[in-house]
Amino acid sequence: MGFLSHRPERYFSASWLANLITLANLFSGFVAILMVVEGRLAAAAWLILLCLVWDSLDGNAARRLKTSTPFGRELDSLADLVSFVVAPALLALRICPPLQASAALLYLAAGAYRLARFNVRPATRTYFEGLPVPAAAATLASVVLAFSRRHTLTLLGSASLLAALMAVLSVLMVSYLRYPKLSAIQFSRWRWLYAGALLVFLASVWRVDVEAGLAWVCLLFAALGPASWVRNRLFAVPVDSCETASSLSR
Repeated sequence: MGFLSHRPERYFSASWLANLITLANLFSGFVAILMVVEGRLAAAAWLILLCLVWDSLDGNAARRLKTSTPFGRELDSLADLVSFVVAPALLALRICPPLQASAALLYLAAGAYRLARFNVRPATRTYFEGLPVPAAAATLASVVLAFSRRHTLTLLGSASLLAALMAVLSVLMVSYLRYPKLSAIQFSRWRWLYAGALLVFLASVWRVDVEAGLAWVCLLFAALGPASWVRNRLFAVPVDSCETASSLSR
C-alpha cells in the first residue's frame, strides 16, 4: 500500500494516455510477429502499418497534453524496436531464401542502431538524421503488401528485390541524411510535397491498387533524403540553411 500512497499522481498521471497508445503499438507489433510465424504475411504487413498509426498518435498525445517524459521516450523506443525492427526483419526473413537472409540481419542491426542513436543525440526541431525507423518499416511492409496482392511473393525476383530494398533501407537508417519531420512541415511552404504524394498515390491506385499506392509513397519518402543531399550538393546550399530547407521528417 505504501507505494500507491506515495505521490499517486506518478502512477495515474495524464502521461499514461500516451503510454497506453505506445503499448498498443507494442501489442500490434507482437501480433504482427505471430502472424509471420503463422505464415499470414499480408496480415503481418497491415499490422506493421497499424503500428505506424499508433506511433504517430502517442507522440501527438504527449505533445498535446504536454506530458512528454524520459520514461515515455524509452518506452516508445522499446515498442518501436519490436514493431518497426524485429517484426519487419522477421517478415522479410520469411520471404527471402537463405542466401539473402543476411539482408534481414543487416536491417535488424541498422534499426537497433538507429533507435539507440536517436535516443542519445540531441533532438532537432525540423528534421531527422537518417531515415526514421517507422518510415523504413512502412516502406518494407507496403512493398510486401504490393507483392502479396500480385501473388509474386514466392518468386525469386521479388525476394531479391526485397533483399536489396532492405539493404538500402539499412544504409539510409544509419546515414546522416536529413529527412523532414512531417509534424514540422508548414503546409503553405511544402504543399507541393503533399500534392505530389497524393498524385502518386491516386495514380497508383487508379493504374494498379491501394497497396501499390502505399508502396510508391513510402519509397518516394525514403528517396527524399538522398535527393535532398544531391540537390544541396549541386546547388551548393549553405549548411546553415539546410535545417530551414529540410523542414521536410524521426
